Amino acid sequence: MEPPPPVERPSGDEVRVPVRTVKPSATAFARSVWQFASGTVGDAFAGRLLGRSADQPTAPTIDAMTFAPLEVRETGAVVVLDRHGLRVEGSRELAFALAWPEVGRVSLQVQHSRLLGLRMLRLVFWPAHPHTFPAAHPECAPAPVPELGGYALALTTSPRVPQADIDLALSGLALAGARFDGEVEEVSTGTG
Repeated sequence: MEPPPPVERPSGDEVRVPVRTVKPSATAFARSVWQFASGTVGDAFAGRLLGRSADQPTAPTIDAMTFAPLEVRETGAVVVLDRHGLRVEGSRELAFALAWPEVGRVSLQVQHSRLLGLRMLRLVFWPAHPHTFPAAHPECAPAPVPELGGYALALTTSPRVPQADIDLALSGLALAGARFDGEVEEVSTGTG
């Protein structure tokens, strides 16, 4: 299989990364719960809860958070990266703008959750001045991740993170300069 062609950088000096997430339809969710209750997919789900890996022949696998068909949808939110900094637009829960000098370091991570069968592409940033940042930017209050000591923005949540989403985020993070090391980090949750 050939690797996908590189994503061309959008014209202009900003990169807009749409936030995408998985949502089961109500019908698919109800059907899945019924199948689970009737025992059709119970063994697969139990195997996931017990931590059996997908490569064990006795453990059937499922490809969804709640054994329901999922699709990736844009939420309307977008992370904008430009030469001045980063900002989040179009989200009711989180909207802010930061200049690059306010950011000490930034990383791009693919977080795996075997238990949920999902992966999350997230942008994590650490403030340049962590002691004064919360008071200066109360609008970032929904984004902190205490175990990281930084702030995280979910870009894509799905069973598989498309390479095009990673490439688009990488092209935008090139504008962060030395704050970004150019690597995509792989991390796992404690449950997986």
